[in-house]
Parts: sequence; C-alpha cells; structure tokens
Amino acid sequence: MSTIEQEMVHTVEGGHHDHHELPFIRKYIFATDHKVIAKQFMFVSLFFLVIGGLLAAMMRWQLGFPNQPMPGGNILPDAMMAPTPNGAIMLPEFYNSLLTMHGTIMIFFAIMPLLV
Repeated sequence: MSTIEQEMVHTVEGGHHDHHELPFIRKYIFATDHKVIAKQFMFVSLFFLVIGGLLAAMMRWQLGFPNQPMPGGNILPDAMMAPTPNGAIMLPEFYNSLLTMHGTIMIFFAIMPLLV
C-alpha cells in the first residue's frame, strides 16, 4: 500500500490589524457602540436635569417672592414676564406653563433616560 504525503503550506495574510481612530463626530455623535450610547443618555439626562432644576428654581422664586422682580428675568421674552422698572415679574400664565414644562422635562427627559 502506498501512502501519499502532502506538504502543508501555511500562508500568512499580510493584512494589518491596527484600526484608525474614528473622528469625534463619528465616534460619539453617530455611535453604534452600546457603551457610548449609554454615555450619551447619561449626559443628555444630566443636561435636562439641570434645565428642569432651573425651571424649579424659577417656580420657587415666584412662590417665595410673589410679585417681586426675578433675577435675570429681563432676558426672558415679554410673553413670559411683565417688564417693570426694577426688573421683570412672572406672569400667571407663564407660571402654569412653567409647571407643565418642569414636570414634562423632569419625567421624560431626565428621569426616564437615567432609568433606561
């Protein structure tokens, strides 16, 4: 009986395995990595937590000092604040919308992304 011996030829691919660094926008804005997406959720949630906190501070100012000018109220539009010589006073209609905006932002843009 004859045996056939065949030589094993090992070929090594010449490809390199170093990956180039992705640009910032591609890596963090248009990410597909679940860890980066989790960081995006956290940063956006913390940003809206600050916005919701500022809205809460505005509501507290109105409750604590009714009909008194609000600090920084001059930068808000006249539809939200009534201008006076000493500053700007919050309108009652704006207080109602402020309460709604605060609740919506805190629940849907701050708390829910942190819990996901």
